[in-house]
Amino acid sequence: MNPNKLAPLLVIISCLFSVSIQQEQGNEVKPELTTKEQDKMISQSTTAFAQLNSKTPDQTETTDDNLVSNLPHTDSTDHPVPIFFKPAPLSPEYRPYIIQQQTYTNTGELIIENLIGGVPFDCTYKPTGHWRDGQYCDIFHACVFGRQRKSYPCPFVGERTYFDEVSRRCEFARLNPNACASNLFYY
Repeated sequence: MNPNKLAPLLVIISCLFSVSIQQEQGNEVKPELTTKEQDKMISQSTTAFAQLNSKTPDQTETTDDNLVSNLPHTDSTDHPVPIFFKPAPLSPEYRPYIIQQQTYTNTGELIIENLIGGVPFDCTYKPTGHWRDGQYCDIFHACVFGRQRKSYPCPFVGERTYFDEVSRRCEFARLNPNACASNLFYY
């Protein structure tokens, strides 16, 4: 791609980057343009970029300067271009993910264990055994002598299941809809 075709896009990116840096430094960035002016700037930039992409290489060489000169310019006396989007919130610190691990059974058979990772669980003061996760109804943890060893998802078999702490098994949620207060499922 011709580097001159990227000029309109680079103008927009550099303006957004400038605003981002000022915000990180604690400077308040106030939009100085009306909504109508902002819409006009976006329209001009989009039109110029579309025109650049529709030209053949020999046409682009002769018209790039004209198209770029039609874009809104800023100099040191202009105010920064406002941000037109809201930054996405940070993702949660922990997210479940599937782990498939090879392991040997007591009889020496090699099997694949379906585990779940990224779900911390406090096994302190819990007796050795399986315990339902505090957040996800269909995840349970193996606690051994107060330490978390492994975490498992209940299998998804076409409908929701939850880990029942009384029976220590995965049960169908439709049979006991109020069994899990959080009502949050991994699957």
